[in-house]
Amino acid sequence: MVNTIKRIITFVIVTALMIAGMAVSVNAAELQDVTVEYEANVLTIEGKTPAGSGAWVTIKVKNRTAATPFYIGGTEAGANGAFSFAIELNSSGLSQDASGMYDITVGGAGVTAHPDDMFFINDNDSVSILPYINSIPLRETLISNIGIVKGECGIDPAVDIVSLSLNGKNSVYDGLLNRTHDSVLAFREAYYQAIAIATLNEGNPANGDTLIGTYGAVLDLECGEGSYFAGLTDKSTVYSSVIGGSFNTRDVAAYQTAFNKAVYLTLVNSVTTANRSKYIDYIAECIALGYTTISLADYNSDQLRDTDRIDILSDIVSYKTRNPFGSLEAFFTYFTNKVNQTIIARAEQNNQQSSGFGGGGGGGYSGPSITVDNDYVEEIKKEEPEVVVPPVVTPAVSFDDIDSVPWAQKAIEEMAAKNILSGVGNGKFEPDRAVTREEFVKIVLTAFDVPEEETSGTFADVEEGAWYYEYVMNALASGLVNGVDYENFGVGQSITRQQLCTIVYRAMNLMDIYLTPERTEVPFEDFDSVSPYAKEAVEALYKAGVINGVSETEFDAEGEATRAMAAKIVYEILERGQDK
Repeated sequence: MVNTIKRIITFVIVTALMIAGMAVSVNAAELQDVTVEYEANVLTIEGKTPAGSGAWVTIKVKNRTAATPFYIGGTEAGANGAFSFAIELNSSGLSQDASGMYDITVGGAGVTAHPDDMFFINDNDSVSILPYINSIPLRETLISNIGIVKGECGIDPAVDIVSLSLNGKNSVYDGLLNRTHDSVLAFREAYYQAIAIATLNEGNPANGDTLIGTYGAVLDLECGEGSYFAGLTDKSTVYSSVIGGSFNTRDVAAYQTAFNKAVYLTLVNSVTTANRSKYIDYIAECIALGYTTISLADYNSDQLRDTDRIDILSDIVSYKTRNPFGSLEAFFTYFTNKVNQTIIARAEQNNQQSSGFGGGGGGGYSGPSITVDNDYVEEIKKEEPEVVVPPVVTPAVSFDDIDSVPWAQKAIEEMAAKNILSGVGNGKFEPDRAVTREEFVKIVLTAFDVPEEETSGTFADVEEGAWYYEYVMNALASGLVNGVDYENFGVGQSITRQQLCTIVYRAMNLMDIYLTPERTEVPFEDFDSVSPYAKEAVEALYKAGVINGVSETEFDAEGEATRAMAAKIVYEILERGQDK
């Protein structure tokens, strides 16, 4: 028989129990850490008994179709109650080693029996069934013969795909066809995994605990006890990333990568000042896993002091507290840019000190100096996005339809004169029309002169070549926006009042713009309805006097923001903002 590995056997056992709805409870009187593996024709069963050293442990292995057990035996537990059985299967000439499902029961004095099962296929049967499986040409052929195939491969009869949509069923079958399975067990594993991915694709992230709890082991996700995932307080980002998507049912590796990256994103957004060094651990792990092409060489170079590195990590904590990263790529970009900026600033400071510039007096750095490698710094500068400051243009601009919004008239005219926003033609501005998400992103990036950034992320509804493409991509890379869902930005959708506040507030923090508070309390009775991601922005902008509610007591978070509102808010920030 083709040798199998522990992961496959464990998968077979756990999957059969989970998908059939069975569960093995654990209590103080049960066997602990029981594992079953089949390799090199030897079935190994190990575990611990709470009865301790010297306790008698029994085992029974029986083919479900056989009249008598294949094996009955026992052993005395060793230190700490540990026990181990090694049973030979697939011995030539023995009739008992027939292919099929084998029930395994481990018990003993003073403990509850531990039931498991495994599928075993001998060499002869494997040789006959595997070529047939690998030669099935069409989905229809597989569908018409799936009952036979499942029986020959020991697939649990209770495991079916009736709950899936037609597309889900077809994706399962297509995940099995036109590929060479190395063994019958490999096909069996692929069948269970295809069902798992199809089910998760059609699932609801709100049911994430149940879905990942059921299918995590099937897909070999790192979600068990002691994993990063298990330690997460909030798993919603992970669930929204890997449930309800469109993953390929034959690409388990891609699903595992998406799961792991979503876990790392949640970890990054949960770092605090107290454990900020975790950023470097996470980055190093992501580099090793191939999730990013960035390097830690610049961060670890002698162009930075230890205090510089602390400042870099502290800055990231402060930034993500205001603007949680929407993707790992956005985090890596921010980290890299911050390192580069700090290296340049440190080099320029050292050059000034060495040339005597900067005045006298105490209070300066008195520790060991850093040798400035100007060539190195010049290379770093090349990596920094060039900020092009457009010339100030102030021609008179007027629109014949803004008399209805006298409170925003000055803001509209002055920002139009500076090319921050524009009309719709024929002397019209349409102040009362809802502003779209892409329109507002352009206004914010232009108004605050946000530097261009690059990202590998994308949105399904953002068409390359469209007028808004560069603006949306830059906003994504800069951490100003996320999509309206996992795949889409929301092109053409009216921006809500809370979304508008969030985007402009993130831009203020990115560009270090500060507004002096004018109010102390938020009077909105519907403030609890503001989404958690937007509450800080709404509160800060209201207290600064930049925004008001639709009434004295109502904010209307989900209400549409008009073009006049957008112009007025951005104008007020530009007029009153100060450098932090």
